[in-house]
Amino acid sequence: MGAPTAGKVIASVVLIAPLGFVMGRPFPLGLRVVHDRASALVPWVWGVNGAASVMASVVATILAITYGYTLALATGLVFYASAWGSTLAFRSPAD
Repeated sequence: MGAPTAGKVIASVVLIAPLGFVMGRPFPLGLRVVHDRASALVPWVWGVNGAASVMASVVATILAITYGYTLALATGLVFYASAWGSTLAFRSPAD
């Protein structure tokens, strides 16, 4: 709490940046797979991503208030892991 502002900013970036990078990977990877296999579905995928983003923020808030942050974080982890896994499952052996 007593650290200077610059120190707090640096600590925040060091702690948050790796998580942001990993959390941001499933959508571009999945989008690449969809583009390679069925490019006509790319706009649909963008729409689903947008809807899921809006719904996820509301559901995460409700889960955190009702059941606590642990369940909200665990639920997010499950969904991010399934998104990551789905990109791996639909890749061809040549990828």
